[in-house]
Amino acid sequence: MREPPRPPAVEPARGRSPCLRLAALLTLGGLLFVVELWLRDQRDVPDQVVGQMVAFGLFVPAAWLAWRGTGHRWVGTVAIVVVAVALRGAVFGPDPPVSSDLYRYAWDARVLDSGTNPYRYATTDPALADLWDDEIWTRINLPSWGTPYPPGAEASFYAARKVFGEGARATTTLFLVAEAGVLALLLFVLVRAGRPPERLLLYAWHPLAISEVAANGHVDALAALAVAGLLAAWTARRMTLAGVVLAFGTLVKFSPGLLIVALARRGGVRLVAPAIAVTCGAYALASFGGVNPLGSAKRLVETFEIGSIESALSPHIGQPWARALLFPVVAVTLVVAASRRHESVEEVARSTLLVVGTLLVSMTVLQPWYFLALIPCLAVVSAPGWFWLSGTLPLVYLNGEADILPGWVLPVMYVPFGVWIIWRVIQSTPRAWFERGSPSPTPTR
Repeated sequence: MREPPRPPAVEPARGRSPCLRLAALLTLGGLLFVVELWLRDQRDVPDQVVGQMVAFGLFVPAAWLAWRGTGHRWVGTVAIVVVAVALRGAVFGPDPPVSSDLYRYAWDARVLDSGTNPYRYATTDPALADLWDDEIWTRINLPSWGTPYPPGAEASFYAARKVFGEGARATTTLFLVAEAGVLALLLFVLVRAGRPPERLLLYAWHPLAISEVAANGHVDALAALAVAGLLAAWTARRMTLAGVVLAFGTLVKFSPGLLIVALARRGGVRLVAPAIAVTCGAYALASFGGVNPLGSAKRLVETFEIGSIESALSPHIGQPWARALLFPVVAVTLVVAASRRHESVEEVARSTLLVVGTLLVSMTVLQPWYFLALIPCLAVVSAPGWFWLSGTLPLVYLNGEADILPGWVLPVMYVPFGVWIIWRVIQSTPRAWFERGSPSPTPTR
């Protein structure tokens, strides 16, 4: 369905107000810096979660101020970027606080550098014994599994090793560079759309981006780069480039692949052909020698069930019924998005939230960092439900060793989100649907 026209951006009043807004924004940034600096040394998961909730509480008013602009467009934008760099420096340490995924990244890069396909052997396979060590190999999670990462992610791990060295933080450095690209692309989109450039704060200061990239070093920063690149390519009306960017996103994380279908109506062959060609070519190359390039991705989905709507429904109705209910929901959102004309970048951002977001919350497992790909969209469109979910996702870390969340976590995450979804559906439903069956008014002469 077509989005209603957006009202023109409202600039804050001139005079003392812009100075006060900028001062308030920088004060919130300073407080956020203090919280992130404290979080750097916290290894206790509950402490991390509490800190993340405090950080989100500070981020909400900052996002509200940035959405309308400070009145000091470029001064405010530069200040936001400077604070964003400081926030990442505050949490960047030698070891991630609550994740060990980056050790798998470094290991896969080492395997690739040795001339071995990383999809061929599990970490503990004796064929790789010459590569074992105490710094990386002993810290890998799920060591008996093969790698679950797509070919694009594997290529990024190898590139990080070649450019930034063999340490565990080499990939994190690459991902921080990718985040700089996210901000540059968002700035391009916002300026071209006539929106306040300060809105890039919604990615730059988002606590989830800070904790899951600079602190925990997750590859999903590249998925965020792909989505920001898609928005920029759409703004410039470069459909072939949009297709290549979608392929990149699909090769880093699987979920952006649905956007190839969702955007096919407007993008046409110029988008679909390069997206499919690049994706298929990369997978063909990764499968050289008869290996399975999907790795352990399927096993990951089948083994873990946490944080998603499916994980909330399964204990009550069983996993098969939960999946039977959620699959049509994902299909319907894809059909709705595919029917849109996508004339504006705002429509593309909404469809990305709708399609990729619905898939993520419906899957068996939803980890906080999976949502990084969607945060660039929050700088382009107002989406309070997705905004709330992005801030409460760190609660999933309270799963414990048994992968069981406290009973209050999923309601806190999904009840406000569900209420917003219902409101959006009602708001976007044509009024005539509710007026069917009512007597037509008598025309007057």
